[in-house]
Amino acid sequence: QLNFVPTSGPFTRGIFATAFVRTKTMPTKCSTEIYKDSSFVRIMKEVSLANVVGSNFCDIAYTMVEENNFIAQGAIDNLVKGAAGCAVQNMNLMCGWDETTGLDILSPVYP
Repeated sequence: QLNFVPTSGPFTRGIFATAFVRTKTMPTKCSTEIYKDSSFVRIMKEVSLANVVGSNFCDIAYTMVEENNFIAQGAIDNLVKGAAGCAVQNMNLMCGWDETTGLDILSPVYP
């Protein structure tokens, strides 16, 4: 079972998502296995937009609320990890280049 709750705040950019998950399996174990080969997904203890802005990373964290109930949170920079970063990542794969080419050395951006 999964329930989403919108999050709003004084964010200049980025997307911060929260979901309530009911499962008998620890989500961190599953996610670590699922995303083990993903260059831009990081399983963290906690997520923050400050850690992803200007990058192509998606940070994911889980917090146990009670037995079998978790809060799942994710954060991305919607200007990089969004369509632009996806296009570069797909181009890299289509051209046979390393998936991270040009996406792992992004300089600080404003805003």
